[in-house]
Amino acid sequence: MNDGKNPYHAPGSRLPVPTPPVEGPVWRAVLVGLLLDVGGSVLIVALTSAAYAALLFSGNASEDDVFRALGNEDPMATHNLIASAGALAMSYVAGRIACRIAGLNAARAVTIIVVILSVLGLLLGADAYPWWANGLLTLAGAGVYYMAYRDFRSSLRKAGFVP
Repeated sequence: MNDGKNPYHAPGSRLPVPTPPVEGPVWRAVLVGLLLDVGGSVLIVALTSAAYAALLFSGNASEDDVFRALGNEDPMATHNLIASAGALAMSYVAGRIACRIAGLNAARAVTIIVVILSVLGLLLGADAYPWWANGLLTLAGAGVYYMAYRDFRSSLRKAGFVP
């Protein structure tokens, strides 16, 4: 029954020692973050629009009705809310990846991305949405990037790399 081994000994497996984060290139983190966020958001909007159009076509809607429904600029329309939620999820993913690339420079990279996307969002959305919806989407995007940064810092703190 007892083969002579101490049942209370430490496990024999070797765990890899995690490498501490370094200061990564901010320009690369900003570029990748912007490309992932903008490209992913465009893809999500295209997919939700195609799914909504397919849903309308399956309900025997005419082509004019589908184009009119897709052109609806009401920010509270269901397909716009789904697309916005997907775009915010993509912003979180882009923020986490940018933080990972930037390492200890994550705060600087996220701040630059938020400023660029806020200016772009306010300029491009000025004629598409009312001011309150545009501002709300801008604040939500900035909040999502802050959440990504906070989660990244939390993972570094748990690993013992930052106080």
